[in-house]
Amino acid sequence: MESKNIDLRLLEERALPAMKSLRNRLKQSVALVILDKATGNGVTVAKEEHTSGVAVRFEVNFQFPAHVAAPTKAILAAMPESETIEIVDRIDFRKFTDNSI
Repeated sequence: MESKNIDLRLLEERALPAMKSLRNRLKQSVALVILDKATGNGVTVAKEEHTSGVAVRFEVNFQFPAHVAAPTKAILAAMPESETIEIVDRIDFRKFTDNSI
């Protein structure tokens, strides 16, 4: 995973208070996701699960194709267009469901 400029433990440590607050306020599970530019995959860095209602389960270090999840689509949309194009050109747009891109 390309993380030469990111200390993932520090990122998680700094994000955890906000993630817990968000989880408690929304009563929903929360995940911190990064985009691995080298592979074009999203990677779950941290999670805070909520147990009431429908709980989505996340596994830390779980990798998934960027085109199948909202967090990585949002990251790609916020990146400079040239970087986005470079990453998107390497993605294998395999369909996982009828609604996959």
